[in-house]
Amino acid sequence: MDEPIFVNNCHCRLCQRQTGTGSAVNAFIEMDRVERLSGELSEHEFETGSGAKQIVIRCAKCGTPLWSHYRLGRKAAAVRVGTLDDPSAVRPDAAIYVADRPAWAPLPEGVPRFEAYYNPQELLPPERFARLKALLDQ
Repeated sequence: MDEPIFVNNCHCRLCQRQTGTGSAVNAFIEMDRVERLSGELSEHEFETGSGAKQIVIRCAKCGTPLWSHYRLGRKAAAVRVGTLDDPSAVRPDAAIYVADRPAWAPLPEGVPRFEAYYNPQELLPPERFARLKALLDQ
């Protein structure tokens, strides 16, 4: 996978419920940069905490969530970092919705923390924000 636009360590209740853990780590990237290596996929639609639509793409055989489509639609994917060959190669840009995290869930050291969300333009390097803006402008 190419360098993601941004990576969030999300502690919202929806991510907790969908993963069965204290958080989810998602790498947001343009869909044309995502490569499926094998297997069939299935799609499952959910409502997010804000009421928006989320489409979760899973391995049809084992049910592992591979990526999701959020408000950018199918132009971008939120790839589950744990499904990458080397999850350690991707570091979160932000820990979000930390107000919802369980007391036992760790926060990554040196990563900005937000009670809810953040302004990507204030956090991301200009070249990565430009990629996000290009998707938003489509």
